[in-house]
Amino acid sequence: MGITHAAVKSSGDVGTAAEWNAEHTLSSDYQPKLTATRIIAASDSDNNEQADYVCDGTADEVQINLAINDLVGLGGRVILLEGTYTTSAAITLIDNITLEGQGKGTKIHTVNNIYMITSSSKSGLIIRNLYLLGPDLGGAAETGIHLFRCSGSKVENCWVEDFNITGISFFGTDDSKILNNFVDNCNSFGICVAAFIANGHNNIISGNHSTNNDKGIQVAAADRNIICSNQTRNNTTCGIEVSGAGADRNLVHGNISPDLINDTGTNTVEADNIEA
Repeated sequence: MGITHAAVKSSGDVGTAAEWNAEHTLSSDYQPKLTATRIIAASDSDNNEQADYVCDGTADEVQINLAINDLVGLGGRVILLEGTYTTSAAITLIDNITLEGQGKGTKIHTVNNIYMITSSSKSGLIIRNLYLLGPDLGGAAETGIHLFRCSGSKVENCWVEDFNITGISFFGTDDSKILNNFVDNCNSFGICVAAFIANGHNNIISGNHSTNNDKGIQVAAADRNIICSNQTRNNTTCGIEVSGAGADRNLVHGNISPDLINDTGTNTVEADNIEA
């Protein structure tokens, strides 16, 4: 026997295939639907009738991580509806997952010293259309998005604010993109791409606005990255930094960075930047 939307739509409840809609009813009430998309509603989302998981406003990473792990071996999309999600631990991505919000109306907030969204040694990740708001507590982790030794991934169209360490961090991540994000008021780095052992290369950082941080965009000891068409403003130490002799053959092109471009790398190509 199937169950109805009404039976599962209070905060914290979990949806299954039988309640998705008439076309998706399965023989078992407890068998999850076999599509590669999960929909998450916040505790204050409107129109959550088709959500697979409804958060309750406390430790909302639990429901989000459950939805992500539904797609192990499949990949697919986890869609967050408009609303505010409050997390106390990391949202952890697996291979070939898209984590997608509805723009700045999808806010993820934490008051804890955490990596808000993270992944390690995975590929095919897309994070987009989210508003990430940190605690600005001065904690030693406090990072909005942290991808460690990942590849073939993309962070785009996100708003990332008030993290003590870094807004968006690629640490040892290769062949990936950071595109068209707004990063503001991060005490160390707005955006940081750093090498780890033999990784951290061939990334594109483009179209971002990085403002009111210590350093707007940093590439540290990483090779063959493209930093282009970004705008940095009101950053304390510098707008763009290419640092360390290990930072080799990076391209810094077409940026507007009145805060200063600081290059201590090797064989950096700088062209058509505006620093005034």
